[in-house]
Parts: sequence; structure tokens; C-alpha cells
Amino acid sequence: MITINGEKMSKSLGNVKTVRHVLENWGPNVIRLFCLSGHYSKPIDYTEDLLKENLVKWRQLETCYYELRLANGTGGADSISSIILDSKQKFDISIENDFNTPQALTEFFNMIKNINGLAAEEKITKDIADMIMPILEYMLDVLGLNVVKATDNEISSIFELIKTREEYRKNKQFEEADSIREKISNMGISLIDHKEKTLWMKKEEIKADY
Repeated sequence: MITINGEKMSKSLGNVKTVRHVLENWGPNVIRLFCLSGHYSKPIDYTEDLLKENLVKWRQLETCYYELRLANGTGGADSISSIILDSKQKFDISIENDFNTPQALTEFFNMIKNINGLAAEEKITKDIADMIMPILEYMLDVLGLNVVKATDNEISSIFELIKTREEYRKNKQFEEADSIREKISNMGISLIDHKEKTLWMKKEEIKADY
């Protein structure tokens, strides 16, 4: 049963939200997160604020995915493997315990938070990413979530654009650098600037994000 701001959804109250309307504004992944955040056996209350919270989580997830996808370097996998495997175990237990998706999402996003924390400290290596990515993909599959993925050719061309932008910035050609950034943004790409490097993520286009 779905309520809206604590009230029963009905035409007489004028509070009906169609699936088409919600999909067009929020996209399927945010809606799935919203639905999974409540237990299937209990009513779920539709509010725009809850959708906004799930949109923030979705952007965190996209950042995490691309931090792993674009990682390089070696080492460090042993130091985090036990934490990631523990997250997967708790995630599976939650799903198997009467399909407790709210708890499963808690475990899932705790893992995302840990990964993004390491990324912020520039500690994500390809070895770490290769260990984590299959587990992340498994959880995404169980939850029915789909990150917008870049092809190898896209990855190569975007890094070329980023390299050109950095050269412009070094030469204090800021107008040209801004033009490259705008071109990258128009491709649905958001830059992630670290101290030693610039990474990026391919964002799902969501109208409500503007």
C-alpha cells in the first residue's frame, strides 16, 4: 500500500502520482531505492523529500562505481577485503531474513561509504577495485539497480579531454579549460577532482536533479 505524505492515494484527494510521472522525473533507479527502503509487508509513504534522499544516495553509488572502474596502481586489497566480505555477508543475511531490504540497503551503503572514504584519501588501487567490483556488481544485480556505464572508447576519449583541460589550466588558458569542462558536462560526465588526479563519473540523467 502506498500513501502520499501520510494520506491514502486517491483521485478524490487529488494526490495521485502516476508511475509515468515519477519515472520521467526521478528515473527507475531512484524509484527502486525508494521502494526497497521500506519493508514489503508494510505501507510505504511517498514524499518528494524521500526521493531526494535516495537521489543523493544514487549519486554516491555512481561515484563509488567509477572510482573503482577507473582505478589504477597496485596493492592494498588485503587491508580491506575482510570489511567488504563482511558487508556482503550481512547483505545476504538481510535479504534471506524475510527479504529485509531496508537492512540490506543499510549494509550496502555502509560499504559504499567505506569505499568512497578510501577514494577521497586516494587509496583505491586497481587491485582493490578488482577485488570489490564483483561484489558491488552482485549487490547491484540483487537490488535490480543499473549504473550507466561507459565503454572503453568513451573512457579513452574522456581522459584525453581531461588531459587537454589540465594543459589549458597549467597555461592559464582558463576560458579554453572551461570550454572543455562544459563539453565534458554535456556528455553527461561529472568530474571528480582529487589532489593528484582527476577522475569522473557518467551520471544518469534525472530531471529532478536540476
